[in-house]
Amino acid sequence: MEEKVLEELLERVNKLEKEVANLSKSLNSEEVPPETSKTSYPKILEEWNAELGPFGIPKLTSISGRRARLVSARLREYGKDSFHLCIEEVKHSRFLQGKTEWNGFTFDWLLRPNNFPKVLEGNYNDNRKKEGGRDSSSSIPQSWISQ
Repeated sequence: MEEKVLEELLERVNKLEKEVANLSKSLNSEEVPPETSKTSYPKILEEWNAELGPFGIPKLTSISGRRARLVSARLREYGKDSFHLCIEEVKHSRFLQGKTEWNGFTFDWLLRPNNFPKVLEGNYNDNRKKEGGRDSSSSIPQSWISQ
């Protein structure tokens, strides 16, 4: 009986090692899936700089390497309009604009898997805190309306 349990454990360990190796390989890969092609990067960079520059948010100079992989992951997880929606949320958050005691908001901070959905969901939106909900005046991308 102990042999059978040990055998099952070894199988599970081998399976997990393979999964970890595959995940590691995909994280280190420079490939960008076609559905999140690099053509999105200039649009994201341009909108970030144009919309958030006036709020004192550091401007982007490039999206490449690790940053590009993280952008691709967020696009896959949350869709093509997700960066636009996050930018709109930043415009309604004194906290993310660095107008409070914390001023650690950057593009790289936003890209972290645990931060992106919080911003997207409006957790830092000043209007949400006051009114108990998301600011209804924030713009909705035209692509959502035409679907």
